[in-house]
Amino acid sequence: MMRSIILLVLAIFPVSLYAQSGFVPALWTQPDGTQSNILIAFGQWNIMPNQIRYKRSADAQEQVLIPAQVQSLRVYAQKEERYLGKEIRVAIFSKDPSENNTFFQEKKLVFLRTLVEGKLSLHSYTDESRIAHFFIQTDTSWEELIFHSFYTDQSQQTTRQHTKYQTSLLRATLDCPALANKIRQLPPGERSFIQIVTAYNTAPCPGALTFKETKTKGKLLIGFRLGGSYTYNQTSFDYSRPYSGQHSFFQPKAGLGIHYTLPRRNGKRAMLLELFYDQQAYETNVPVPTRITQNYIQTCLSFRRYFGAKTNKPFINAGLLFGVPGGNAKRTYGWPIDYSPASQSGVSLGAGLRRGRWELDARINGHHFLGLDRKGVKHSVAGMVTFAAWL
Repeated sequence: MMRSIILLVLAIFPVSLYAQSGFVPALWTQPDGTQSNILIAFGQWNIMPNQIRYKRSADAQEQVLIPAQVQSLRVYAQKEERYLGKEIRVAIFSKDPSENNTFFQEKKLVFLRTLVEGKLSLHSYTDESRIAHFFIQTDTSWEELIFHSFYTDQSQQTTRQHTKYQTSLLRATLDCPALANKIRQLPPGERSFIQIVTAYNTAPCPGALTFKETKTKGKLLIGFRLGGSYTYNQTSFDYSRPYSGQHSFFQPKAGLGIHYTLPRRNGKRAMLLELFYDQQAYETNVPVPTRITQNYIQTCLSFRRYFGAKTNKPFINAGLLFGVPGGNAKRTYGWPIDYSPASQSGVSLGAGLRRGRWELDARINGHHFLGLDRKGVKHSVAGMVTFAAWL
């Protein structure tokens, strides 16, 4: 039962991270030109939403924005991002392998993300199938940069790339012929399109660059952890005889870690990879009091979610534990029970508080919970409290 609950929490955790969005400042311009400072529930979306939750102030009631209400939306998170509402024709390709070189265009009312803004602008939209669409805009016209790989034979061994995006870019940049060869040589995709549109809006081309989205990079920190853990074990040492026991013990805890803040997440989400020294003690009173200790090299891969924007930031963690024996098991006293080192696999759930580069972290670690270990250890649960310093 305990294993099922922990696995359920671990499965739900990434979904809850994705669903939670903090409210950040934004400047909303309506189609009639009216501007308002608002707070929006900003998810730094991988898939563009059909509506955006917002408030007029921190204490105001939540309302909803739809694309038809938005001429532009300037979002001030880690870096400024710009969005707009637009009814636009989106390319839809056939899912039939024999016809996947054909497409039609469907009108959709969507939010577009502005990547480059100038005399020639570039916008993107990721649909519900996670397909990225890119659009170029001049003063009066919009056009999708269509690229798509399709099969050229029934065996589905040979593919060809639609090059309509090249025609569209060449036509839009006729007054800067120096870009023609680059357009023909660059592969399609966000990076290439940003490069071409930015170059057009930069001297010696005749465009004028007014905005370019700045990519937020991830941040890597290395640190160490010191503290202690209190462990409760239930064990079954021997496969041929019912030697089993349960006990609790305390041990110091030390480890090294890597903390990676994910890009485009307002610094709210991170991944941790940590390496710990761990020791387990297994005891039984049958046939005589016996104690065996085993050292482990333990790794923990966790996802972290921070809350709040102040100096003191609370957080929650959820992750997976794996441990490999470090040397042979040691019989401290008692009966010479048949035992060989067992691996560890389990889960870790916790919460804490971070201030600058210092943090206090409390976790519950469940060893031998995932069913990947050698039989003999029923389960082991440890409460761990550590202090960490990130350098």
